[in-house]
Amino acid sequence: ATIEGLLQAQGDDTLVLVGDPGGRSLCGDGECIIAAPDRLVIVVGPEGGFDAREQALLEAHGSTISVRCGDLVLRTETAALALLAAVNQWLDGKTDNPHI
Repeated sequence: ATIEGLLQAQGDDTLVLVGDPGGRSLCGDGECIIAAPDRLVIVVGPEGGFDAREQALLEAHGSTISVRCGDLVLRTETAALALLAAVNQWLDGKTDNPHI
């Protein structure tokens, strides 16, 4: 999917989490940065990250948050699974890990 198409398809009730090694942690010090949303989309970019235009579109979208799923830079397919696991723990409220 294109970034434009992905973002246009989302309603105001959808939180878009973008995997980014420089992003924020979902939880830290036992407290989550945001409440669990009604709808959630997880976006992981290609190897080398998003290009400048895609990054600008993501940043301009009102309900997008860049998050990290650890301290390592992972390959695309591994990053998607790691972020999905981190989000699952976050939504279940079962994490005290400051790296998630």
